[in-house]
Amino acid sequence: MNPLALGGLLLALGGIAYVVVAAGSSPAALWDTSSFVLVLGGTIGITMMTMPAEDVITALKLMGRAFGNADAKYDEIIQLFVELAEQARKDGLLSLEERIARIDNPFIQKGMQLLVDGTDPNLIRQMLELDIEQLESRHARRYQVLETMGGYAPTMGMLGTVIGIIFTLANLTTPDEIGAKVAIAFITTLYGALFANFIFLPIGGRLKQMSKLEVSEWELALEGMLAIQAGDNPQIVKQKLEAFLPVGARNKESEG
Repeated sequence: MNPLALGGLLLALGGIAYVVVAAGSSPAALWDTSSFVLVLGGTIGITMMTMPAEDVITALKLMGRAFGNADAKYDEIIQLFVELAEQARKDGLLSLEERIARIDNPFIQKGMQLLVDGTDPNLIRQMLELDIEQLESRHARRYQVLETMGGYAPTMGMLGTVIGIIFTLANLTTPDEIGAKVAIAFITTLYGALFANFIFLPIGGRLKQMSKLEVSEWELALEGMLAIQAGDNPQIVKQKLEAFLPVGARNKESEG
């Protein structure tokens, strides 16, 4: 759990609650079940018409991951490949098989096994780069679902408001009722804005960032594997991998 991500959401919602209370009302006054169902249900339904239902369902299930830890594990990856390089240099590539079985990253496991099996370096790069492309594509389908929902939610909110105003005017008996009924109608607009800008777009953006970090980790691991296969000594492996780090991460490594 990343406390900053969750704290950011709570801070944003807290700001709205403060404004409502400062205006002399209660946050409970903003609750309307029919508006909630219309905006959320309508947004999900329209998104399923636009994108594969399987991707929509998967994206909704993965939303909780946005509040997980998104820190890249560059230092752990570099340390792993330095250790593997030391063992390979000392005992040979075949000695790595037992160590490979204990690695909990399927991508690294696959690549190292190809390496130990004597696969051509160019073929290893082609196969693993294809895996990276597939990872990017799979992740993109997930966060694009949330970006799409972030676009539809405000529209559903406005639609709900229009429907509410139509029925308010059609069933109006006294002018005194206009204020209260129109206020309820505008709640759907509020819900649309909240779902888009507090839920779907921020979470989609965070999942996109987490995807970029994972891809960069895989790319770093790929270079580590090829360096070991090339017979580079551990220090050269370390220097090569540090050169592939993003600038910010590279500075942290040098400080460490």
